[in-house]
Amino acid sequence: DYNRQKLRLWDEMNGRSPYFPEVEIPLPELFTDKYNLDHIVPKSKLMDFSNDNLVLCPAKFNTQKNRT
Repeated sequence: DYNRQKLRLWDEMNGRSPYFPEVEIPLPELFTDKYNLDHIVPKSKLMDFSNDNLVLCPAKFNTQKNRT
């Protein structure tokens, strides 16, 4: 389940995203559209759908990243 994965990653990273480790993610915001899951290595390149290839990412940053 998507929210369960987000919670697991949030817990593993002590409430932070590896992209912005100085910013603490409040738990209530985790389950909004402000944060989503991101593949470290794009799944289209590696075909890795595992949880080990996922991190929490601010949605705005993920959108910008996909445009480059």
